[in-house]
Amino acid sequence: MKHLLLCVAFLSVVAVPQQSQKVQDQLTRPRFVSGPVPIVFGKRNDGFPEKMIARGTISDLTFSDAACGVIAWAGTVKIRLTESIPGYDHDDVFVMLPCFPDFEKYGRERERYLNRAVSLEVSKLYPEYNFGLLTNVRKVPCAFEIINNSLDSKKTPFYCTNANVSGNIEATEKKLSEKP
Repeated sequence: MKHLLLCVAFLSVVAVPQQSQKVQDQLTRPRFVSGPVPIVFGKRNDGFPEKMIARGTISDLTFSDAACGVIAWAGTVKIRLTESIPGYDHDDVFVMLPCFPDFEKYGRERERYLNRAVSLEVSKLYPEYNFGLLTNVRKVPCAFEIINNSLDSKKTPFYCTNANVSGNIEATEKKLSEKP
């Protein structure tokens, strides 16, 4: 029900031809664009890397509530790191995935993602990556409108990628199996 309310609220805001400052402010609030657990946006100069390679295993995930189309739905994954990342002192990376799992080979089969190895290039997620605020989607590493998220990052900012996760799982596992 909460996601339906989020969707209705979002559509009522997006349907307004000229956005007021109040509307723009709403599009940057985690509680307005994500739920049931609000995501944490990155901030410039917050000490976290802008970009990094997240190598590890998927320990949890949230699929988007609906297929992308009129609204750019997104899901999230939690990656338990197997390699340390300079400047990132956490065991897990939380990643927003646009349209997850719409274009994925594994679809909504949760078990096919969990505990699988990945190596994803990710970028810090900022509120201005919301489609409602973008003037040029090609200038950002990812974009979203509504993020379905049940993962608590404990105030650690989320990252994002446009990578195909199921394809990345298969490539990463193949690479790992080829190592001597």
